[in-house]
Amino acid sequence: MAEALGAAGQDWASVTPDGTLVTVAGTAPDEASRFRAVAIARQVLDPGRIVDHTDAQAADPLAEFRRVNVEGTLRLARQAVASGAVDCVLVLGFEQMSPGALGSVFTDRPAPFDDFDAVTDRLVGKPEIPLALRYFGGAGLAHMEKYGTPLEAFARIRAKASRHAVNNPLALFRKEVTAQDVLDAPAIWPGVMTRLMACPPTCGAAAAVLVSEAFAQRRGLRADVHIAAQAMTTDRASTFEANDMMRLVGYDMSREAAAKVYEQAGIGPDELDVVELHDCFAHNELITYEALGLCPEGGADKFILDGDNTYGGKVVTNPSGGLLSKGHPLGATGLAQCFELTHQLRGSAGARHLTREQAADLMGQLLDGQCTDLELGAFCIALRVKGETPAEMAGFLDAVDTRITKLPASTRPVVVLPSYNGARKLPVLTPLLALLLARKGLPVLIHGAATEDRRVSTQEVLSALGLSAQAAIQSIATGQVHFVATDSLHPGLKRLLDVRRTIGLRNSAHSLVKLMNPVAGTALVVGSYTHPEYAESMTATFRLMGTDAMLLRGTEGEPVADPRRTPRMDVFLRGEIDTVQAMREGPLASLPSLPTQIDAASTAHYIRAVLEGLIPLPEPIGIQADHIVRACKALEAVGDGSCLQALAA
Repeated sequence: MAEALGAAGQDWASVTPDGTLVTVAGTAPDEASRFRAVAIARQVLDPGRIVDHTDAQAADPLAEFRRVNVEGTLRLARQAVASGAVDCVLVLGFEQMSPGALGSVFTDRPAPFDDFDAVTDRLVGKPEIPLALRYFGGAGLAHMEKYGTPLEAFARIRAKASRHAVNNPLALFRKEVTAQDVLDAPAIWPGVMTRLMACPPTCGAAAAVLVSEAFAQRRGLRADVHIAAQAMTTDRASTFEANDMMRLVGYDMSREAAAKVYEQAGIGPDELDVVELHDCFAHNELITYEALGLCPEGGADKFILDGDNTYGGKVVTNPSGGLLSKGHPLGATGLAQCFELTHQLRGSAGARHLTREQAADLMGQLLDGQCTDLELGAFCIALRVKGETPAEMAGFLDAVDTRITKLPASTRPVVVLPSYNGARKLPVLTPLLALLLARKGLPVLIHGAATEDRRVSTQEVLSALGLSAQAAIQSIATGQVHFVATDSLHPGLKRLLDVRRTIGLRNSAHSLVKLMNPVAGTALVVGSYTHPEYAESMTATFRLMGTDAMLLRGTEGEPVADPRRTPRMDVFLRGEIDTVQAMREGPLASLPSLPTQIDAASTAHYIRAVLEGLIPLPEPIGIQADHIVRACKALEAVGDGSCLQALAA
């Protein structure tokens, strides 16, 4: 017996014979070692002849909890209930984390990360970077190098997490940030990760009660949320042998576990509506999209750009805001994610976004006059507080598209210029852009309404130029400019816009009119924004709707380039997007001569002078006009190949 214990490394145990009995004594380093020693002794000798005087050192309860947690407390509880051993189980997880980056706790023994570090040293280097950051940042870097994934993809994940967290009172970080905010945060690995792309360690706890269906029925409990499948996996040989940082952080494990639960549950990834996944870093979330089969390998960037990871897309990922918004208490993380899922499934998660269909139905009621003024005001305030998702905007546009009076198609693509802001500090030069495009042989539609008091509107400037609003909706000939008032398109839209004067806040209609296409044929919508966050939402909506459009930061919200600087310009053609003009830093080398007064008469006089060649055309507006012309020609050539190929030509 002593030889068997020694061979097994259990030399802490002493063996003392006493007649026909054998006493095994000693203090084991832990309970697992004590149990193993006793088991070895019973293999050698009849258990009835063994006197067990062994003990174990007092265990670190937190360390023991971590051991059990690795095994999956939720899984153990489910197995206990499924076996019939128990009807009701309380599952608990907790963790008190230390501030700062994760590191190895023990220095007197081999670390479990040694093999991981060896691979990381070979593939990444960067020993000065903290352990977890090096693993997951290295995995993200591998994805960037393999598939050309831009850093912006990880920034968009973090921005999405913040939008979701706004509605979660349990989230620690509920400030909404844009992708640009994330990119502008301090870099913790230049070119790979900023601070906002990482989740901090936090202290926390989570608990769940698992019961059998019979138990729930006896007590009148809801039984509509159940665990359909579970799986656990561990590292594969590929983890260390593939020389791939994505594999090192668990890509293969996640893929294998997902395959098992899909098979058990009898579903595929295309049937999922919501997912809570481990997003200790934005990089890990992106990689996990592919591991779970939510998108093809290498397709995560497109998955994010298309808005398929949030409301209105294919699958809402981390509606709670995830670890990026809640922090990472190791011992409670998985359980907390399951807790969040139950709230989503039961509809108890609080404020939620509308589906595209729900949004279309709601906007339809508003446009059809089925809502009181009080309900209309409540809608405007609620959406102003919450913000519109791309799916909601798409639903709103669906409702508008079936109700507005559309202009007939023209022989060439119609350039649509939504004009709703007017002039506050600079002259409103939307009419100048329109007349330039007409000179180049394009039909141009300006639609708008005066939504801002004490501003000079495009309609006023057009009137000073001798162009009146169209009394009837009609086709636009090439080389002509038509102005159509919003209420001619649909009175309900004008009613929504007018709410601003009552409550003093912009509402969804102000975005809606800048996104819609009021032409029953090919058209290029020129959308504009004033704040960077609207660029992201408008981009997502244009992509979702498949709108042919140009998007730029306009002059005070008008769809015309600032005459003093050249903004970035993106063109959307049949689902493809291309940045046709990069933003130029700083003002122009020589500033244009602009009118000192912004009233309608002064602005009209200036426009005439530019068109007659008496005053130079502001360079940014000329550049914008040229890009619009090329985009319209590309639309006309769509039958000969890709729109973007035609645009580049």
